[in-house]
Amino acid sequence: MVVFFALSRCISISEKGKIMMYEFHFKGVYSGKRVDRIICKSDKKLEIAEGNEYILKLKFLSMKKTDLIGYIKKFVKLEEISY
Repeated sequence: MVVFFALSRCISISEKGKIMMYEFHFKGVYSGKRVDRIICKSDKKLEIAEGNEYILKLKFLSMKKTDLIGYIKKFVKLEEISY
């Protein structure tokens, strides 16, 4: 199981059956492959809102073209982190 962290902004939320899908803006590279967005899956609705930035802990599932698909293990809203 590959787990990684990302800092990203949520740009879209949708539901496919019983699975919640969260789309995050991302420009970077994962394992040598270009990534333009992160698509996150969750078994339940999370307190994630479009337009907010998050630190995500994700379990890597797959790559589809330039989309990294992962399962959300944990998330923290960026503005809730105090200095």
